[in-house]
Amino acid sequence: MVLAVHQSYVVYMGSPSGGGGDLEAVQADHLQMLSSVVPSGGQGRAALTQSYHHAFQGFAAALTDKEAAALSGEAACPYSLLVELFRLF
Repeated sequence: MVLAVHQSYVVYMGSPSGGGGDLEAVQADHLQMLSSVVPSGGQGRAALTQSYHHAFQGFAAALTDKEAAALSGEAACPYSLLVELFRLF
């Protein structure tokens, strides 16, 4: 059995909207976005490591290279043109 290697990525989704918004609502949006690429079974919550909503809109997540590639090209994501993945070292 081969285990997938997870790397930390920051998903940048642009400038924050308004006053930063409710943290729970922001996290729910991020989890919904992650659920489109992370296998089911509650793994989206485990993958999400940080939500950002003050200086910029986005989140940090532990993703495989395949999940990161899928997220960066996710057509169903309304932010697909703004999403940029940065690998954290």
